[in-house]
Amino acid sequence: MKNESKEDSNFWIAYADLMAGLLFVFILLIGTIVVKYVLTQSDLKEIKDNLNKQEARLEESKEELRNKEAIVFKLSSDLNNASSALNLANSQKAELEA
Repeated sequence: MKNESKEDSNFWIAYADLMAGLLFVFILLIGTIVVKYVLTQSDLKEIKDNLNKQEARLEESKEELRNKEAIVFKLSSDLNNASSALNLANSQKAELEA
């Protein structure tokens, strides 16, 4: 009887040791997951910051492009007006010479 009680006691001690080991494995696993999550969040924040900077530069470039397009349109309009005036002057000159 005493021998059987000792075997039961050893079984439960071994069982408790296994459960403690399993708990330790789960704690390590959760710790690893938390660390990976924190690192991923840090990388994500850096990527978002870079994306925001790129978007700001893109908006600046778009605004600069709009300004240059307006300048080109104005210069094109001025050139067309000058060309029309030159054609008119040439036609008037041709009429006077004829």
